[in-house]
Formats: sequence, C-alpha cells, structure tokens
Amino acid sequence: MSFFTLPYIVRSIGAAIAQIKPSYEEAAITLGAYPFILFRSISLPLFRDGVINGSILAFTRSLSETGATMMVAGLASTAPILVVELKNAGQLPQAMGASIVLIVGAILVLFLAKAMLGQKVISLEKVYPRFEKQLTKLVIPRNILLALFFIFILFLPTVFIIFYSIGNWDMQISSIVIKSMAISFFIALIVTICNLIFALPLAYMIARSRNRLGKLFDTLNEIVLLVPTSALGLSLVFFWQKFLSFEYIILILTHLSFSFPLLLKPLVATFRDIPLSLEEAAYSLGAKSWQVLRTILLPLIMPAIIAGSIMAFMRSLSETGATLAVSDKIQTIPVLIVGLVKQGQYSQAAFISTILFVIALFFLFLLKHFTYRKK
Repeated sequence: MSFFTLPYIVRSIGAAIAQIKPSYEEAAITLGAYPFILFRSISLPLFRDGVINGSILAFTRSLSETGATMMVAGLASTAPILVVELKNAGQLPQAMGASIVLIVGAILVLFLAKAMLGQKVISLEKVYPRFEKQLTKLVIPRNILLALFFIFILFLPTVFIIFYSIGNWDMQISSIVIKSMAISFFIALIVTICNLIFALPLAYMIARSRNRLGKLFDTLNEIVLLVPTSALGLSLVFFWQKFLSFEYIILILTHLSFSFPLLLKPLVATFRDIPLSLEEAAYSLGAKSWQVLRTILLPLIMPAIIAGSIMAFMRSLSETGATLAVSDKIQTIPVLIVGLVKQGQYSQAAFISTILFVIALFFLFLLKHFTYRKK
C-alpha cells in the first residue's frame, strides 16, 4: 500500500510547495537561517495544507484498495474485501452495514481535514542554532538514504514484473484475456467520454460561482472522491438496480462516479487560474459564449483536460473493488489478474500485468508531454 499511496502525498506536497513565494525563504537565508530552521519554521507551516490533503488522499486510497490486497494479504480481510465477500455470499444487510461505516468514516475524515486547512501561520517559535546547524550537515547522508529508498523499496519492486515476465514467459492470449481487455478498455473509454461531457460545465460553474452553490458541489465531489470504491459500488448497485437490470450499465455508472472527481478537480483548479478579465474583454469585443469557449478557454484548459482524462481512464481501467461489488460475472482485466494469482498462474498474470504496465507508461509519456507544453 505504501507503493501506490506515496505518490498522492508527494504530488500534493509538491503542488503546495510550488505555490510558496521564494521571497520568504530568501529573506530567511539572508538573515542567517540554516536549512533545517528554514524548513521547520518557514516552509513547513506554509505547505501544511498539502501535507494534510495528501495524507487524506493516501489514507482513503489505502482504505478502499481491494485488488492488490486480495493478491497480497492472503487470509487477511480488510473492510473493502469484507464488503465484496458479504455481498457475494448474499449477506446484504451486513454488507450494507460495513459500507455505511466506510462512507461515514470518509465524510468525517473530510470534514476534519476542512477544519484543519487554511490556517497558514508562519512559526515564530524559538530556534536552536547549534543543534540545527549540526542537522544541516546530514544533507548528503539524507540524500543517499532517499535514493536507496526510492530505488530498492519503490522503483525496482514496481518494475520487477517486467523482468519476472521475461524470465517466466507465458504469452497466452486466450479468448478470456481478449474479452477482459475489451471490456476494460470499452468501459474506461465510455466513462472518460461521459466525464468530459459533464465535468467541463460543472468545473466552470464551481470555479466561477460567487455563492455557496459552487462550494457545495465542490464538497460533494470531494466526498465521492474519498468514499472507498467497494462501498461506493455496493451503494450504486442498490440504487440503480431499482431502475436498471443491465449490469454493464450499472458498472459504467459506478466507474463514472469514482473517476469523475479525478477529472473535475484539475479542471476547477485550471479555471480558477484563468483571469476573468480575459472573458470580459472578449465579451466586450462582441464575442459569443461559444466563441469565448473555443478560442480562449479551451486552449488554456486543454492540458488539464488531457491530464484529467488520462487519470480517469487509467483509474477506471485499474479498478477492482467497485467492479467486484457490482457483479461477480463481469470480468475486467484487473479482476482476471486477481483470479489468476489466486489460482497460482503467476506467469500468465505477469504477462498480462506487463501489458498493462506498458500501457500505463505510454499514458504517462502523454501526460508528461502535455504538461511540458503547458509550461
């Protein structure tokens, strides 16, 4: 779980640090502050919101993980796995009870975080020059330790699947594999298209809203983002099965619910960064709404659209818990990999995982490319 939750914290803290004006740190350095004092008393209080946001995302992502846990944990049963097992066993009241606990817990975490955010106070506490000067000398050992941690604890175990697949080559592309891939990519594509259709106008409304309605939608979006996917999937099953009987449609709606916030969040942030004066100037020159959208807003938000779409697509493609909560008959590619591991067919599972790994690298390349173009 450390592998796939650490990036949430790193990205959140990195984004928060990028917003800090360098003048604060420069002023502290000119006054003789050592690096550790600078970090503790100036930088850390200013990016504490990023620490809190990243910790929340990592906590809830770990809380909702199903597929990786099912392959690694053996007999251990976490709450998301328990929800799926109870649902498949027909014990719906117990499954609903576990889901309610997870959903309420996610909402409480969100409101607790909201209460902790926004208090950016520069610490003026006493410093300890002699001791903190000694800590400054540990920069080189610290960097070596971080490099070893990243290479041997994170990077090598992550890409080891490629080397394992080469050493235990089992290239069997059966009809089940092809069907599972087709289902996964079809659902992810439909979900991404639906996300784009609804996220663009909603993100603009949230970013430009001057009343509490935009804030309300933003909060509701964050709640959906934090709810564990297995509990979310079970909730949507009970809701949509009253109106729909086709499981594929329910599964698409479920994937839409947990991937939508991943596209909406970057769009809202991008719209907020665009000065309203640009739109007002265009309107004053006689431009219509669709012209403003096409010639001004769309080029500026295109990197966010691409980045958010890639994240939503890959999130849908890799989801296991929500899929198992919706149906035990529909077999997407992550569900197939979990099944192969449980059956001891590691070579076949490794080969399919390598294919997905290459696809993920391709999308990562696209994301980096368009991010570079934006800069």
